[in-house]
Amino acid sequence: LIVAAAYWWFHPPINIHSVDTWMFVVVFILLPLFLLWNVKSRTYETGNSKVDPNRTKAKAFKVASWIPVAIALVGVVGALASLSVFPGNAAKYASVLETQDADFAQDIQQVDYSEIPIIDRDSAALLGNRAMGNIPEYVSQFEIAGTYSQINYQGTPVRVSPLGYADLFKWLTNRAEGIPAYALVDMTTQDAQIVKLGDRAIFYSRSEPLARNIDRYVQLKYPFYMFDEKSFEIDEDGQPWWICPVQTRTIGLFGGTDIKGAVLCNAITGESQYYEEVPSWVDNVYTPELIMEQYDYHGTLINGFINSVLGQRDVTVTTQGSNYIALNDDVYMYTGVTSANADQSNLGFLLSNQRTKETRFYNAPGATERAAQASAEGVVQDLGYTATFPILLNIRDRPTYFLSLKDAAGLVKMYAFVDVQQYQIVGIGDTV
Repeated sequence: LIVAAAYWWFHPPINIHSVDTWMFVVVFILLPLFLLWNVKSRTYETGNSKVDPNRTKAKAFKVASWIPVAIALVGVVGALASLSVFPGNAAKYASVLETQDADFAQDIQQVDYSEIPIIDRDSAALLGNRAMGNIPEYVSQFEIAGTYSQINYQGTPVRVSPLGYADLFKWLTNRAEGIPAYALVDMTTQDAQIVKLGDRAIFYSRSEPLARNIDRYVQLKYPFYMFDEKSFEIDEDGQPWWICPVQTRTIGLFGGTDIKGAVLCNAITGESQYYEEVPSWVDNVYTPELIMEQYDYHGTLINGFINSVLGQRDVTVTTQGSNYIALNDDVYMYTGVTSANADQSNLGFLLSNQRTKETRFYNAPGATERAAQASAEGVVQDLGYTATFPILLNIRDRPTYFLSLKDAAGLVKMYAFVDVQQYQIVGIGDTV
């Protein structure tokens, strides 16, 4: 009963490739069995007031106590076999992500200044909270969740996030009616609105503590799937959905994380379906963190593990920062690529489709994103503004960073363009 209750509460996937599953089995099954059988063995070996000494039973329990240890060792061996240093694994890790060389000016069209996303996630959250403050009956019962997924909605880059119950008591009083709305922030116009669902409501969310908690609900419905980071999205009709990417492991027991499809769960009804080919309106299947991890494996291990540590010939890594670009009604993750030696220059950059993982590398030597931020901040250092992480645009066929400059309150005050190849060239203005 204890194990069953713990499984329902923690809901690890029933999958040998899941680290969470191994931790659950060790804590709730293997360790208790080891201790129990060890105690039994000692009891039968020495005897006590209730049990007579019995060497046969003592030996049997002693042998049994090593079974959990043997099972745990399987997990340890599997973990070791997942390391990049394990023979043959370096080549496997290097091929997890395939990239195609492409031409920037050809792939990325000249920017339309009216369609540039001018705010980042933090600014979107501020605008969403401000819009929420205009609805008193919601403010007292709900709060906006921190999801704020970036999607293309009806051809416009927006961020969306569901409302959530403000606390446990608010959940108790509102759970029957559900969550009545979600936040929608236009990243080009800075318009924020709380979209009411009318006679419908969101019943499946992360603010639900029990059966309708989206993580628990989807995991128990698909017990053998390992899920990656879930995102909240709306389709072209404004219907709210949870996008639940399904993980797979391709190297050893725990290594080579990749995505093999996604479960789409209707946030209102809970109806869900697994798709190996994810519908085109979905924008977030592969997270930026996963893409950067896969490229770092590719860039560091392309010439073998020893070279990644000692010679480091042709070793490249991402700049560990990312942003988003809207292309052809899809959302692409952008990140810079630099050499393994820390410096202020990029060798180029990646664009990766977050739905299909189609990844292109653009050879465009220039400043890193951090260097561009510092260059823009230097122009307005007397005002104390801080620059957002840049997005990459095509300005007259030249790769150019666009950044927003925010004051201490987190409000966008100015904008900056920084030339990627010559980052001392900075354009600053009150409007785009």
